[in-house]
Amino acid sequence: MNPKDLSVLQNMIISSGGGVNNLWLAWLVLSTKEAGMGDCIACTAARPVLTTNPMVLPINEPGTKCLEQIFREANPANCSRLTELFPPSNNDTRPPRFEIVEDKYYCYKSNGTVQVGALLSDWCINVTDINTWPKQLQTASFRFARADIFLLCGKRLYPRLPENWGGLCAPVRLRVPITMTGFLRNATVPARHRREAADQWDLSTDSTVYMDAIGIPRGVPDRYKLADNIAAGFENIPLWSAIFPVTPTKNVDRINYVHYNVQKLSNLTRDAIEGLSEQLSATSLMAVQNRMALDMLLAEKGGVCSMFGEQCCTFIPNNTAPDGSVSKALAGLRTLSEQMAEDSGVSNPLGDWAARLFGRWKHFVMSALISIATFFAILITCGCCCIPCARTLCTRLIETTLRKEQLSERVAQMALLQYEGGDNKSDDEDCAVFKDSGLV
Repeated sequence: MNPKDLSVLQNMIISSGGGVNNLWLAWLVLSTKEAGMGDCIACTAARPVLTTNPMVLPINEPGTKCLEQIFREANPANCSRLTELFPPSNNDTRPPRFEIVEDKYYCYKSNGTVQVGALLSDWCINVTDINTWPKQLQTASFRFARADIFLLCGKRLYPRLPENWGGLCAPVRLRVPITMTGFLRNATVPARHRREAADQWDLSTDSTVYMDAIGIPRGVPDRYKLADNIAAGFENIPLWSAIFPVTPTKNVDRINYVHYNVQKLSNLTRDAIEGLSEQLSATSLMAVQNRMALDMLLAEKGGVCSMFGEQCCTFIPNNTAPDGSVSKALAGLRTLSEQMAEDSGVSNPLGDWAARLFGRWKHFVMSALISIATFFAILITCGCCCIPCARTLCTRLIETTLRKEQLSERVAQMALLQYEGGDNKSDDEDCAVFKDSGLV
């Protein structure tokens, strides 16, 4: 028989040694449901010893008055809440085996002739003397039995008290020593919270991040920032960003970096949960097999639970089953990793061609080719543009300088001729010369 082929209920029946009509097992399941522990580990003794627990109700409050009335009447008015919690029960109910625990009880005292026992007065934080009540109320006091409530008088428990009783008694409930380890915040034993608790996690708790009026997150600490707001502001100056569009390229690199980290985190989380799931599944199976073997070996002595005097664990949550929460989360992580891997990657034909052609020398050859191409681009730019422009400018500068010097010499010569005098013919010739030279 393979334990994996059995359901959870069948495994519990085999491990506990009881069938479907196992009242103890049914009570244990009911107790976990009443406590709101749907998926937990419940531990208790095979034959637990119940202990007394005082009924804690405020003095001179409606709760205390209703507690007294439900013992006098079957369905008292204005006490429907307590009536639902503690309905009437058989007056001949026999109390189970119990153990008295020293605590602070709310006691009731009577001087009747039928002695039922007296609780230690030091254990009472308040004593109500029913002899001060009207005669009718004294007679009817504590005559109706209630479910889950007993009257502790001395060392005995009573479901109800006889008429004209005498002694010092206290209403109590019986407490079962049971430990529930689950995933709720108010579990009996502190436990690691699962996704149910994580779903209620508030992002704004203990966080400086907030949304401003236009829906932009603000307040991220500097040590967690990926980009500097001030530098990004200077980079986005209209004229500067139009000439040097640096920010879009940096944003692309940041997006790729974040996507890479998220994909890496998803893969690492998947591998971690997969390993823990395999180990936990094998550990749980081994524990169940060992428990079954021990129950068979100790069958004459009552099984494993008979060896533990106080507590006995009976159930292990099978979250690593195919329909368990761990398996479902692991399947979701696998799907997420595959989807992110499919959505990742960009096409680079030049890089693929270089990888096929040069193999492992791809990066070295590509760096050399880029350096050579840059050198030739600078050389061509200088040879075809810069050098011809500089040569033309130098030629024009030289020609302009020589022309100005020639004109200056001619003007000086004509000025000397004018001061020395001469006939009109020479003046006319000089004027003609000036006209030819463009000075007149």
